[in-house]
Amino acid sequence: MNVPARKSPTVARAFSLIELLVVVAIIALMLVMAAPTMSSAFKGSKLNQGAEATRNFLAAAHLTAIKNNLPVEVRFYEYDDPDTPETTKYVMAYQMYLVRLDARSTDLSKSTPQYEKVDDLKHLPAGIVLSTLSSPKSQSTLLDKTLVRTGKESIKGVDPEKQETEVDYYSFQFRPDGSMDLPSLKAGVRQKWFMTVLGRDEFVRGLEKTPSNYVCLNLNPANGDIRWLQPN
Repeated sequence: MNVPARKSPTVARAFSLIELLVVVAIIALMLVMAAPTMSSAFKGSKLNQGAEATRNFLAAAHLTAIKNNLPVEVRFYEYDDPDTPETTKYVMAYQMYLVRLDARSTDLSKSTPQYEKVDDLKHLPAGIVLSTLSSPKSQSTLLDKTLVRTGKESIKGVDPEKQETEVDYYSFQFRPDGSMDLPSLKAGVRQKWFMTVLGRDEFVRGLEKTPSNYVCLNLNPANGDIRWLQPN
């Protein structure tokens, strides 16, 4: 009788130390090569989040004015970042107010307006700011202190170590008919109103060169419509 030959057990071959080191080196190289792309994608995501939040805020203010048949003032706050104290101030938060006039006044043009806060202070994502440069490279005429109202206000939620912080702000209003209190024409030329959302590093370099990635929100003062403009 023929007896089948017994097969020797298969022994799994282990990786040698050199092979493991080669694999680790290849993975590390791939991560290094992918890091700039991942970083750029992450920044782009935050930029779009900040721009979307700002557009939604402006659209909400526009609708609130129409719904309540009252002017709505939007304020954009400029201050030092408490987490990274620097000499440069950034616009990183905003808030809206209903504007009420004293109906008992015989001259409403001289009536002192009362500002009623509509919602809580809203912050942009970390590292994202609104440009206050009105040059063609930044396109932020809506945050140009020579073109819109400015002021100071003590607000909560800026510095966690302080109950309130006095900050500067830029402001304009949406009217009950949906228009804005900004001129459509200036010296017969159509006035363009922009607000630019970009990374803080891009803003710092804004005076020297055009930012590589940003979002421009173009507002029509006649009806409050908002257009989204983005190079990438």
